[in-house]
Amino acid sequence: DVADTPWDVILVDAPRGSIWHRPGRMKSIYTAAVLAERGAPTEVLVHDCNRTVEREASDRFLRPSRLVTQVHTMRHYRVG
Repeated sequence: DVADTPWDVILVDAPRGSIWHRPGRMKSIYTAAVLAERGAPTEVLVHDCNRTVEREASDRFLRPSRLVTQVHTMRHYRVG
């Protein structure tokens, strides 16, 4: 059902990645990018992009050219 849903907005804010044994948001960012590609334009918000892993995963999967803005630790991408 999730893959067949056209998403307007996707918020990536989990799982936590602030300490070494937490997985971070790489898989969630990848999944958001895949889901956003399938439908109409989708707004993707990624929290904690001040951290290296989240910032680099966002740049790789959501692409810097799609970055609309960044406010503090939140990035806003428009996909599609």
